[in-house]
Amino acid sequence: MGIIAIFVSKYAVDFNFGLAVASSNGTEIASSADLKIAYVKTSGRICLLSLKDSSETIINEKFEGVNSLKFNHGRDKLIISASYKGKSGVYIYDISAKTVSAVAESEMKDRRYLSADISADDKRICFTASKTGDPFAPSDIFIYNTEEKSEKNITRQDQSAEVVFYYNYPQFSADSKHVIYSKASIPDIDTPRYDTIFICSLDLAGGSESVIIGGATVFDETGGASGFKASAPCVLQGGRIAFLKTVGTVEKYLSVYDPAKKEISDIISQAENIARPSYSKDLKYAAFEQINEAGGKEIYSICLYDVLAKSMKKIAIGHMPAL
Repeated sequence: MGIIAIFVSKYAVDFNFGLAVASSNGTEIASSADLKIAYVKTSGRICLLSLKDSSETIINEKFEGVNSLKFNHGRDKLIISASYKGKSGVYIYDISAKTVSAVAESEMKDRRYLSADISADDKRICFTASKTGDPFAPSDIFIYNTEEKSEKNITRQDQSAEVVFYYNYPQFSADSKHVIYSKASIPDIDTPRYDTIFICSLDLAGGSESVIIGGATVFDETGGASGFKASAPCVLQGGRIAFLKTVGTVEKYLSVYDPAKKEISDIISQAENIARPSYSKDLKYAAFEQINEAGGKEIYSICLYDVLAKSMKKIAIGHMPAL
């Protein structure tokens, strides 16, 4: 394993901007939510867990190297970025029919798919992909039209430019007229770091990009910090956006931005050892991985956070929760 690979693996929580680091000090949730959550078990199988009665349904299809997992708006399908039967792709799993269909699929050496989302009418799918799948390699955002069976690169960056970008976590706005995503600048592809991380919006009709929030932390002569990096967005009801806020390189927050009021509120702050946050659309719950070490191994637990009660409960062993 090369030096960069070791660096990325060991410090993924700190440097992969898709990974949130948080902590919770609240009491356990008193009652389970009437909701289902999808996640990846330590065996690698995708599982559906009922939060109401703790019953599990294991998906028998053997997806490997799952990079993203998300429900459609009807919550009867899962949109999965992963490897499947030796190929890399974006797949739709129909929960009731127990069938898999490929949205986009490539040889592993040609393209790696990072994250995907589906529009409210299930007719368009947005996803990010790169040549290697490495979080410090340039990537682009694509739109796939399920009716026309056509694909379009909507970011079209020049990957030979001096500064390139890592696009990730694309998702449709509530009206499906925009795609919301994280955009991280990579100043040097040989050095695994991001200079800035913004949450942006791209108008699908006009093709124009606008910055919503984020950037980078700036320090004054006394060491005081201002500004923050914003990543891992999740579009909520009413147009609000939940995201990971990073001040400096250590302070992490799970926060919500209200574009109408132009206000940011924090859900969780002073965070440790938590990754990949997911939220219910009504922002009643957040789910995330909690990472602990035991016997030299990393143990991943899925935790559910009740936003209003400010309480947390460990609900499963695994990673990559989807609410």
